[in-house]
Amino acid sequence: MTATDQIRAELLRAARSLGAPEGTDPVIERPRDTAHGDWATNLPMVLARPLGKKPREIADLLR
Repeated sequence: MTATDQIRAELLRAARSLGAPEGTDPVIERPRDTAHGDWATNLPMVLARPLGKKPREIADLLR
């Protein structure tokens, strides 16, 4: 299992704990600018509409 696969599995586990629908498929990538961290994901944006919350609120819950 690659690092990306492990991160995806943990993100999906956390997303399901928040009530994410089946089929949630976040993008996981390395940011171009390393000042933005080692990994980036769009999961809060993906979950915003289905969960009826702002992406920032979801990001805070995923921390």
